[in-house]
Amino acid sequence: MELKRFITDIEKAQDEKEFHMHGIYARGDYAGEEQETQEELIKLEAECKKYEISPFKSELFSSVEKIEDIDLHIEILSCFQFYEDFSSILKMEVDSIEQEKNELDVAIFSTDTVTAEYLKRNSNMLQVEIDNITISKNDIWETLETENMLAKIKNVHNRVKLKIEEVKQVKNNPPQV
Repeated sequence: MELKRFITDIEKAQDEKEFHMHGIYARGDYAGEEQETQEELIKLEAECKKYEISPFKSELFSSVEKIEDIDLHIEILSCFQFYEDFSSILKMEVDSIEQEKNELDVAIFSTDTVTAEYLKRNSNMLQVEIDNITISKNDIWETLETENMLAKIKNVHNRVKLKIEEVKQVKNNPPQV
């Protein structure tokens, strides 16, 4: 079932994030910062990493139509929507864009004024892209935590399993007339 895969993928991403945070901490880049600031910077850097996660399959939306329980239907759609956003945002990569921007920034100082203006404009556009990706990644991780999405997905998964069992029970034990 796809909800089970969502749970596994999210837990794997969380574990990878923790691994990255430990590595960033060990590097000591933020050692001079106050403890709270250091933790926030490490968390932000770890959240900006690219994570390999299974893509969302959009055809799953149509499979929900068959569910008669409206509340469950809405909760499943909410889980699907979150996972679709989560998986697509975590796949975004900032490092290669930052490298490209840094190369442009270096080239700006070794070229004529007209070309430098063009390179500055491109560098600024890349910075906007980096900022947008960073904000999206931070927001999706925050949503995962503040809205307790993993627990919600687990809850919905359990409810779906119970519904499946109910249907099997009815199918295997039809009412006696």
